Amino acid sequence: MKKMLFITILSALSTSAFAAPTFDHRGIQKGAISENCYHDPCSIAKVMKFELIENQPGYHLIKLNVVGGRQAWGSKKIVWNHNSHNLFITCSLSSPTVQNGDQITTLPINTDMAMPGVLYGDGILYAQACHNFDGDTVKLAKKYGYNVSDW
Repeated sequence: MKKMLFITILSALSTSAFAAPTFDHRGIQKGAISENCYHDPCSIAKVMKFELIENQPGYHLIKLNVVGGRQAWGSKKIVWNHNSHNLFITCSLSSPTVQNGDQITTLPINTDMAMPGVLYGDGILYAQACHNFDGDTVKLAKKYGYNVSDW
């Protein structure tokens, strides 16, 4: 009886808690635009190049070459910065990060609180890049099982 219970518990754990996450990068391929309007002006990034650097069972590391832009609320005109730069995004349920230059930001994606305003743009970009997801990070956390604290 104990052996059967152990096998049942082990089987349940192996198919749920330890299952490798599924990441979906279709939303951030070359030509994709990531836009967030947390404040005026809206912040925009256009992907010039997408590269999957590492594809491991628990995480993916992607490199994006992007150009940034801004757009006033209610305006259709985008003002582009034509100098591109690289962003590195680590898709991980336990340590989701966005790296811009030397700054590496771990995103506190969880069901307890919305993304802090200063990280809102990174959260939107991460959701699009790692899950092809369009929505707030609390919904993202619920759907994929994130529980990352900001401390």
